[in-house]
Amino acid sequence: MATPIKDTPVLTGKDARRFEKMIKENESKRVSPESYERIMAAGRSVQVFNSLADYENYRVNTIKS
Repeated sequence: MATPIKDTPVLTGKDARRFEKMIKENESKRVSPESYERIMAAGRSVQVFNSLADYENYRVNTIKS
């Protein structure tokens, strides 16, 4: 059987105020073009497999025993 997933706790008090303040401060921040390009390049470099067979074929052909 799978482990049950716990409910997400509700923030109250100081935690809620701190979280709301953090969200408001970050709403207007922009990412620099250099950081954006670095992040996008990292995302493009990730290998995506459409099936388990594709992944196993990749492992067999690239990982040395």
